[in-house]
Amino acid sequence: MIVFRYLNREVLRSFAGILTVLMLIFLSQRLVTYLGEAAGGELSGLVVLKLVALYLPVLFSLLLPLTLFLAILLALGRLYVEHEMTVLRACGVGENDVLRHLLKPVLAMTAFTAALTLYVMPMALEYQYQVLDQQAAESELSLLAPGRFQEGQDKHSVLYVEAFGEQNSLGGVFFASMPQAAGDSTGILASRGGYHWQDERDGQRFLVLENGYRYEMQPGSKKWTVVKYDKYFMKLQPRSVSEIRRKAKALSSVELLMDLKPENIAELQWRLAVPLQMPILALLAIPLCRVRPREGKFARILPGLLIFLGYTMLLMMARSSLEEGKLAGWIGLWPVHLLALALGVILLRQREIRRAPLAKLS
Repeated sequence: MIVFRYLNREVLRSFAGILTVLMLIFLSQRLVTYLGEAAGGELSGLVVLKLVALYLPVLFSLLLPLTLFLAILLALGRLYVEHEMTVLRACGVGENDVLRHLLKPVLAMTAFTAALTLYVMPMALEYQYQVLDQQAAESELSLLAPGRFQEGQDKHSVLYVEAFGEQNSLGGVFFASMPQAAGDSTGILASRGGYHWQDERDGQRFLVLENGYRYEMQPGSKKWTVVKYDKYFMKLQPRSVSEIRRKAKALSSVELLMDLKPENIAELQWRLAVPLQMPILALLAIPLCRVRPREGKFARILPGLLIFLGYTMLLMMARSSLEEGKLAGWIGLWPVHLLALALGVILLRQREIRRAPLAKLS
């Protein structure tokens, strides 16, 4: 038991290190994308933080199979390089024993991953849609940045705020609206300041401008109408949130089972495929760890990644065919799993196949 606790500890240590590195890489990439959208005025700062938090369970569930596969390759590969596996084999501990004892933490991670993919991940994606819908329903004021021109939701107006003050106060406000149809006038509002005000009776929001001028001109005319005002109330129209059809990946697993159309069947089988990969990849990783001392513990990383990519690509191709109705639902992704499982068994028994006589194999 001391030996197997040592093996499990080595694998889990590599697992934690690899998962941390991969999470930082992919999370940083997604954060840069969100920050770019925030800089373009499409997202607010608070929404960026919410989206990053909701992306964590999605990323975590997708990285677990690859992380476990690489952790076993690195941990057991080091044991081969440093002759520890040779000593264990001389003491009667073979690869089958290592696999049998590694299955306990592997199955625990498989159950955890299944809970993520079947329950947590669709719930996080649904919340992500709700956050984006709420963002779309908010006024442009939540997306304003001082010193930058912000295009209106109607695509025919521009709002500029020079600075923000305390209690939603604005300094140096400029607003221009271009004609949307024939006969509409061009209007420009300029004021030294303003503030955001909401009517408590009906909840309607206004942008109140103070001490400014309104300039208006009809198309084809050279005359301008200039009005000086002390206070000017601009009614803020919230963006309408349309009821959109959620993608299958944002539906709960129960909803997918209630409507067994090809798209939902493909999504449901994909959610099952992610945790199912973990014990199959563990089976593949055990024989791939066999390296010679001079090769180094990283010698089988490239072949292992190629096998993982091939396995994943076949799953994606089968999923695409299932969504398009080219593949029957009862077949689905299961042949790919069976193929990977058969490859793992062949690799695990490779030495026995080489040494056994032909009559014994038959």
